Amino acid sequence: MPMIKALHGHYTVLKEGVASGWAPLQMPGTKVNIAFCKRLMRLCAEITKGSVLDADQVNDLNRAVDALMDENSLIPTDLRTVDMLIQQMPNPYQTAGSKQTLASLLVPWTRGHENGWLFDNDSDSLNLGEYDIYGFDLTDFIVADNEIPPATRTPLLMYLNFRVRQSIDGRRRVIQVFDEFHQYLDDPIMSVEVKRGLKTDRKKDAVYVFSTQEPNDALDSSIGKTIMQQCVTKILLENPDADYEDYVTRLKLTPAEFDALLSIPENSRQFLVKQGSQSAMAQFNLAPRVKTPENFRKLDKILSILSGETQKRRNTGENY
Repeated sequence: MPMIKALHGHYTVLKEGVASGWAPLQMPGTKVNIAFCKRLMRLCAEITKGSVLDADQVNDLNRAVDALMDENSLIPTDLRTVDMLIQQMPNPYQTAGSKQTLASLLVPWTRGHENGWLFDNDSDSLNLGEYDIYGFDLTDFIVADNEIPPATRTPLLMYLNFRVRQSIDGRRRVIQVFDEFHQYLDDPIMSVEVKRGLKTDRKKDAVYVFSTQEPNDALDSSIGKTIMQQCVTKILLENPDADYEDYVTRLKLTPAEFDALLSIPENSRQFLVKQGSQSAMAQFNLAPRVKTPENFRKLDKILSILSGETQKRRNTGENY
């Protein structure tokens, strides 16, 4: 967060159960947006059901989204909520003893219910045209390998990625940075989006940066091989415990490059840069050339911003 704010960007912390301020059904009623909302609402319903919708349910859902969003809709934009979508469906109110209706599958995604905080909001505050830099904190949606992610994670990622990819139009350069990205790589939506983006977005002046502390986590993911093939440039930091199998066999370092990585001295600020068949050792030393107390105080403030550490941020304050 400190770095994003210091660069005059916008930082959003997304928390499970806290209103996101997102309302995808209020996007302009273009064919692309309508088609996306049909997929998004179908995903939400299928998460509730625990299985895929049948053909009749899909047709009913598509008609309801059309009634809500297309150019002939009489429903004002600010009323296009998940709850209003339900009212466009057949049998919107489930009777006791009946099987689950399509409408009942979307009730958990309406305001006041378990997942309503995600998409059933008064207006859509996700605007990617106001700032040059955006950061999204998804810490609440990171889980351990043996834990089940929140039901809202995949729809959240689906909508966020859709909006980000819409902003990649070739008119401005875009750098997407995924920190601890291995946490999301096996999500089915992220897998599709990253594969598609790596292969097509570069033509629109977009760059992908993937960061992780454990290369094996990324390499073990379902699309790890795709990422390794598509990302020509690799920046490798000091790691005295680097595994030969991970770095040489899978990351394609040469034995000499692997030895160079292992030989990086602690606190040397050195790292290995590999691009294709070429590699070099580099150093990122921020120490001031003129070593005065004032310059070191300035450096400490810069480091507190770059590190993002809570205690250092308290010492520095929020005015960057």
